[in-house]
Amino acid sequence: MDDNDRGIEIKRGQQQPEEWVQFGEQRVVVGWEAIEKGVRKVMVVTEEAEEMRNRARGLGEMAKRAVEEGGSSWNDLNALVEELRSCRGVESSMHLTSV
Repeated sequence: MDDNDRGIEIKRGQQQPEEWVQFGEQRVVVGWEAIEKGVRKVMVVTEEAEEMRNRARGLGEMAKRAVEEGGSSWNDLNALVEELRSCRGVESSMHLTSV
């Protein structure tokens, strides 16, 4: 999902939660009707809904692979740690290990 942050915010005394989407500096509030419409669209049995579910599954698998040892996010984090160590003059004999 690009650089967008998402969240649900419930204020004291509020009846309905508001979902918001962050686009750079701008926060856009999404009403519950739009959320309901989106959920219903994915839950029905149509070719379009199946394609959306398959895409979501595929993105989930890609995300899992990215954070596994040897994945792109794993490698990027290792590279960042190594760069920070070299900036501080610390010998980089340690590497991240899988948990």
